[in-house]
Amino acid sequence: MEQLKLPVFLIGGGKDTISPPEDLQVLIKAAPAGTKSLVIPEANHFVVGYWFQEIAEPVTAWFGERLVAEKGE
Repeated sequence: MEQLKLPVFLIGGGKDTISPPEDLQVLIKAAPAGTKSLVIPEANHFVVGYWFQEIAEPVTAWFGERLVAEKGE
C-alpha cells in the first residue's frame, strides 16, 4: 500500500474474520492521500462484494471525484 501513488477505495465487512475492519484501518493509514473506505457492518469476507445496494453509490461517487481530479491535474 505504501508504494501506491494514487488513492484507492477499500471496501470491507464488519463481520469479516479473514480481513477484519482493524486490518482495513492499517491499510488506510498506509495508503496515499485521497484513499477512501467503506465498511458494510453486516457483511463478511465472502459476501461483501454482493452488497450492491450499499456500495454502488459510494463507489460511483468516488470514481466521479477521482476522474474529475485526475483530469484537472
